[in-house]
Amino acid sequence: MRRSIVLIVMLVFFAAAPIKIFADDELTAEEIFNQYKNAAVAIEVILKFDNGQSAGMYGSGFFIDKDGYLITNAHVARYNLPIYVSPFSLKVFNVVGYEYWIVLPAKGRKYRAEVVGWDYNKDIAQMKVLNIDPADYDAVKIGNSDDVKIGDKVYAIGSPYGLKNTITSGIISSLHRHSDSKPTFLFIEDFIQTDAPINPGNSGGPLINECGEVIGINSAGYDADGLGFTIPINLLDRATLYNNQVELVYIGFDLLLNNFERSGTKIRPGFNDVKTLNELTGIEDLDSLITLARVTYDQHWAVVEDLDIDPKSPSAQAGFKRGDLIISFNGYEVKSGYDVRLLLYKLEAGKEFEVKIWRMMGGGLYRTLILRATPRERYSSKAQKLF
Repeated sequence: MRRSIVLIVMLVFFAAAPIKIFADDELTAEEIFNQYKNAAVAIEVILKFDNGQSAGMYGSGFFIDKDGYLITNAHVARYNLPIYVSPFSLKVFNVVGYEYWIVLPAKGRKYRAEVVGWDYNKDIAQMKVLNIDPADYDAVKIGNSDDVKIGDKVYAIGSPYGLKNTITSGIISSLHRHSDSKPTFLFIEDFIQTDAPINPGNSGGPLINECGEVIGINSAGYDADGLGFTIPINLLDRATLYNNQVELVYIGFDLLLNNFERSGTKIRPGFNDVKTLNELTGIEDLDSLITLARVTYDQHWAVVEDLDIDPKSPSAQAGFKRGDLIISFNGYEVKSGYDVRLLLYKLEAGKEFEVKIWRMMGGGLYRTLILRATPRERYSSKAQKLF
């Protein structure tokens, strides 16, 4: 007899209001709820394992248009981590299949759905609801997450712990949050932090500003009050989410993502500034390190930290060295390693493009290197830590 396991995904890191001229632009919580009660959905996912068992997982999402498409998290739509049989066993179940149901609580209806595209790099997925009448649901209004400001009031609608159509509220607590771990939780991270409660089951639901616009996709909540994290809606690129899993190219290096706190000034770098850059890049020349500390102080810090040592790798063929400071990438000026990660979406495997760097050794040399984008699957083991 098959057992049915009910599983609620509890992830530690994985669960802009426009300028207003008139106060009338701001909606009340009741108005927000009424606007979204037929746009925000509950998602029921049945995971099928290689041992014949199944498990239920819950998440949230929202309709993006009137053609039956909705947006959610990739970890909701394509959960792919093994499940341990018990806390005391190393035996695992692996996911081999999925079944999806979309629930519209206000209508008392549920519909079959399928996933059309997902991107683990951003934790975003797009689903298509089957055989649904456009009159049965509403599409959300998309805002601009670049307009979000700390202190803005926001609302989250979703299905925390399976409690469908739950609305919570809070403010924007911080912007541009990234994890400090290596590798990062997500390849592309630029989280909006909010104190609006985001619990297991909220994942994939909308974060809404006071004008009733979606400015983020709720992704994660810590087991602590007031710590919720949302993916900025501007990271959504629907054009990439129609053909199964999004795969980026491989270029073979790792860059400094977040600048580090400095102990000195731009003119007079501190000892710890120089020491940190020495550890990151392996550069031993003191003058080069001081120059690097100055130029990475506040404008550009996309410094090459690590390289694929395979002489046939894209980075080795192009001539990159640890400590190179990337100034522009495929014609786009870059500031941080995250800028470069986002630009990988514009690259096509097999094509060559220019990367302009500043190499500190030898007094500081500007160079243009030619890099060839390579299919990522060829370097699957290295791609866990390198671009």
